[in-house]
This record gives sequence, structure tokens and C-alpha cells, in this order.
Amino acid sequence: MKHSCIINRAQRGDNPLATTCLVATILTCCALTASAATPRILYVGDSWTAYPWQQSPPALRKALADFGLGDYEENGDLAMYRGTAAEWNAPDPLGQITAKLAAYPTIDTIHISLGGNDLNVGWREAPDREALFDTTVQHLREIALHCLSVRPNVRVVICGYDYINISEGFTFNEFGLVTGADEGVTLAYLLYGFSWPATVIDVLNNQKTINTAFIGLEQRKLDLARDLDRVAYVHSYGLMQAVYGIPSLGIPPNVPDGLPDGPATDYADFPGGNRDLFSPKQAMNASGDSIDPIHLNPGGYVALMQNAVVQVYYAWLMDSTPPSVASIARAAGAPNPTYADYVDFTVTFTEAVTGVDDGDFALDVTGDITGAAITDVQGSGAVYAVTVFTGTGAGTISIDLIDNFSIYDVNWYPLGGYPAGGLGPANGSFTAGDGYDVRPAGEGEGEGEGEGEGEGEGEGEGEGEGEGEGEGEGEGEGEGEGEGEGEEEGEGEGEGEGEGEGEGEGEGEGEGEGEGEGEGEGEGEGEEEGEGEGEGEGEGEGEGEGEGEGEVEGEGEGEGEGEGDPCVSEWHTADQDHDNLIVLTELLRVIQFYNSGAFHCADDPSSTEDGYAPGAGANYDCCPHASDYAPAGPDWTIQLTELLRVIQFYNAGGYHYCPDEATEDGFCVGLP
Repeated sequence: MKHSCIINRAQRGDNPLATTCLVATILTCCALTASAATPRILYVGDSWTAYPWQQSPPALRKALADFGLGDYEENGDLAMYRGTAAEWNAPDPLGQITAKLAAYPTIDTIHISLGGNDLNVGWREAPDREALFDTTVQHLREIALHCLSVRPNVRVVICGYDYINISEGFTFNEFGLVTGADEGVTLAYLLYGFSWPATVIDVLNNQKTINTAFIGLEQRKLDLARDLDRVAYVHSYGLMQAVYGIPSLGIPPNVPDGLPDGPATDYADFPGGNRDLFSPKQAMNASGDSIDPIHLNPGGYVALMQNAVVQVYYAWLMDSTPPSVASIARAAGAPNPTYADYVDFTVTFTEAVTGVDDGDFALDVTGDITGAAITDVQGSGAVYAVTVFTGTGAGTISIDLIDNFSIYDVNWYPLGGYPAGGLGPANGSFTAGDGYDVRPAGEGEGEGEGEGEGEGEGEGEGEGEGEGEGEGEGEGEGEGEGEGEGEEEGEGEGEGEGEGEGEGEGEGEGEGEGEGEGEGEGEGEGEEEGEGEGEGEGEGEGEGEGEGEGEVEGEGEGEGEGEGDPCVSEWHTADQDHDNLIVLTELLRVIQFYNSGAFHCADDPSSTEDGYAPGAGANYDCCPHASDYAPAGPDWTIQLTELLRVIQFYNAGGYHYCPDEATEDGFCVGLP
């Protein structure tokens, strides 16, 4: 980030501001297995990518190792001394990005740190600072779109800056008057064109001015990331204050509560920290007694990369399971064959996805059906409903999902994944779904009236008092579909006690009128009224109106209510304050269990924040942690896939209880 002339004195010559020596670099690194390191990340940017790369070990390598992600392979042979977004948005730099991606087809993530130098250079020259912000972010948008266009599996991370420090390089007397300044802050004041401060209040006002400007730029970068698919923003403001405090002002570190609280949402936690102050000198680079007001020191950059790993890279690098289509089925309870003008299909994915619309589906039609069309797609998460107009004619209708590389999971992993080497999309299409047998309206339908006699009895069991449904035999009158003339008989079994009414299907004899075969006496499918025996559903013993197969609602009495599993809760165990959010402190607790290799019930549940203790122990008498859902059942360890599930909730900004959906742990991504 920012103007590297302040530190790179050898490049300045006699005039420290005569040469614009903006530092940038492209470099690659990856987090893979120890046996075969594979490049995954390409860096594009300014000195806030160069400095972390040049330190030993590189900041991201250490951050990934701290989170157990193993070794990664870095390729830093391409260094470009271009520090503004405007300079990067040019044919030659963009072409070098393309060439680097071609040389390393396994790279699927591009880390961008840009925009700071555009503001530094244009600070005094641009009369309209808002226009400068807009121009800078437009260049950044075009750079991101170019990266995304090279391969459909490429994702972009825009890494935000933290506060600079143009305050602690000054010295003051007992009255708060400025008595001196080091070289770094002096050059910064020349760069930004600030009048020389007289008091500590002037210094802090200038700090607030520069903070406000950079926060405005970062807000636009955040909006850019939220506007583009496959792009994420890493929120870093306030990070150094949280990690180091500000010792000169007596402000202690406040990790973890002071960390930027995950991906910023609607600016609710953006920016983090105290926006009127600065990153402390303990986090800044230094040369002798002079503080670099722009760049962090190695420890600061490691903290910056650790924050990026928690917010984005851990989930992105470790998600090796792409989403796929689990099924395409007729809507629950939908009749088949159908005479309806519209039918619904339920499309279920193996995990929550985004980007599903009508362009992802194609009709598969047989027979003489014409005019059929997909009219609507609704849904979210892992389940979507697709509505189809059946047109005219008879035949079958089903839908296929045709993978056009627009559907991704929460980590922007594409549907079906991609082949080894990353050279283009894999085929995530699905063509094995259920279909409807479509028949023209009126075909084979008829209505008739008939009379018949029948008797029936029903036995059943029921809980509580009230109305219910069950199968039973009963005497009464009702409506049903049947064939024939005269009397009809049917049989039924049922559970429940009570009286009720019901409708159903049965076969019998009777007189009827309707559409079908003839008028008057005839056979066909239709509705008939009469007395008879049949299968019906009802709760209770007694007499009721019913005919054929159908449902009977009645009142009954019974005893007993079931008790649920006391270990099943609508709140995830990691969510200690029950707000449907997994915040950083709660995520770090699960990471602690993961790193410890096991967890157990605390002997005194009130002694810990969640009633558990890390490591193996002797007490397993409490409910298992909700993250411990291993396929074979809880095993009192947090596996990597289980940890990734919690990180998914953290990155998605919420979760909710969904016991009726086919998820691994009974929870779904997203707020209720």
C-alpha cells in the first residue's frame, strides 16, 4: 500500500519527492499438502503485497502455517514496480496477469491490494476527491473483471488497508505543543500537503482527515466486492489497534473482541477500531528512530494475513468438495398424471448455492406437447422450485439442469468443480430428474352421482385431544371417485378415535352423470355421492361420513406426549449468545478444539464459555458439540470438514435451524 518513497531512500536521489517510486509486485503462493505443494494464490498490487512477500518467512506462509494449512509454493519471479490501480489497468500489466495464470493453471485465487497510491498521488492534485475515488475503483473493477475472465474458476480477494500513522513521529512539550518530528512523518506531511501542526490537536485532526479519506475509498472497494460474483473483501481496519493496542495513549490490546468482526456487512462493523486514531508504532515499519507512517513491520503483516486467512482463505483453500445437483423431483404431493396448466419441480443441491435462475434449466419434452416453457425459479440455499407451463397436447415433461458455470457455493466453488489443473469448467449438468405425464384437460374425467350402502368400523390410536387424520372404516356419506353403477364397497384400516368426515377413492356401482363415457349410466372416473365402505383416514372410533379412500378428520382422546432429544437445539453450540451468528471469538473456540485434537465436557460447565474443555478427558456426560457430527456419530473430535462447516456459517453472516432439510448437522446457511 501507499507511497514507498518514504522508506526506499536509495531510490529517491537528492530530492525525496522528485521520483515517484511506487512499489508493487506479483507473486504467487499456495497452501497445500506437504508432499506436493501447489500454487493457489497470485498477488497483484502495491507495496502492501511486496513487503509481506519480501520478509522472511513471507507473511502469508507463516499465517497459513499458523492455521495448520501446511506448506505452500511461492513464485516471486515477476515483480512489477507499478503501484496505482490506474497503472495496473493497462494492456501490459493485465497481459502479464494472463500469462502468469496460464503458466500456473492451479492458481484459482488472486489477492489484490490497490488504490492507496492512487489516493496518495492524487491527494493534492485532484480537486474533487469523490471523483478520484470513483476513478480509482473503476480501474480496480476492470482489473478484477479481467482476472475473472481468464478462467471461470478464478476468484478475487480485495484486501483492505489498516490505519496509517502520521501522529507518533512528532514530539510534544508539556503544553501539547509540537517541538519536533522524525523524517518519516515529515515526508508524509510533504506528500499530503498538510500545514505544519502547532499542537497535538492539529496532529490528531490531520490524522482524522487522512483516515476519513482512506475509509471512503475502502467503502467503495467493499461495495465493489459485494457487487461482483467471485469477489470477496477482507476487512482490516482496526486490526493493528486490536492486536497491539496504542501503548503511547495507554490503550491495551483487545484481541479478540476488537478484531474486525468478519466480512463487513452494511458497514455495521466497518471500519473497525477507533477511526480518529492510528495504527500504533509497534505495528509500523521503522528505520532507526524514524517511523514509517505508511507500512507495517513483519509482525503487522503477519497479523494482516492471519486476518485474511480467517475471513477468506481458510474456507476457500480447504473447500475441495464442489456443489452438485442431488435430485430433480416432482413437487411433493403433486399428482401424476397431471391435467394442470402449471407444474412444479423441486431441485435440491448437495449444499447451499447461489446464481440459480431460469437460464440454468432446459425442458425435456416428449409427445405432441407444444408451447411449454419454464416460467419461474424461486428458492435459496440448497432447495429451489422451478415452475413450468405445460402448454398444449399430451406427452411427458421434465427439466434438466445445464451447467453454464454460473452456480457456485458459498466459497465460490463452481458447480461440479473443475478438472485437475483448473483448465476450464467440469460438467455439473443433471439430466436424470423425474417428469410429469401430461394429459389434456378433461380427458377421462367425469362426474356422477350414485348411491350405495356400506358399513365400516375403525380402530386407532391417538395422542391428545383434537382433530386428526387417520385410516378407518366408517359409516356415512361422502364423495369419491369410482367406476360402475349401483352399490359400492371398500375396505379400510385406520388409526384414531373420533368422528369425522372424509373424501376418498373407491370402486362401486351407481348412477352418474358427467364427462367421460356417455351420460346417465356408465363407467368412468368421476365423483359420486353415496353410502359405502372404503379406506379412509381418521382418528377415533365412531361413526362418520366417508366413502372410498380419503381423509377423515375427527376428534379423539388419547394419552401421552413424546419427549424430544434433549441434545437437539435450534442454536448451534458454537453460537454462545444465541444470535444466529458465528463471530470470530466463537469461531476461534471451535478452532481451539480442532487444534487440540479432541474436546470433552468440562467438570464444571460454568467455568468455561460453552461447557466444554479442549483435549481428551474423562467426562463425556454432556451433549456433544453441534460441530461434532461425524458420519459415524459424535466422536468428541472436530474434523477438518466439521471445522469448515462452522467457517461457512461465519463467512455467510449467519445460520438457522432447519431439521427438515438434508444437511449434515441440522443447520442451514443464512439468517432465519
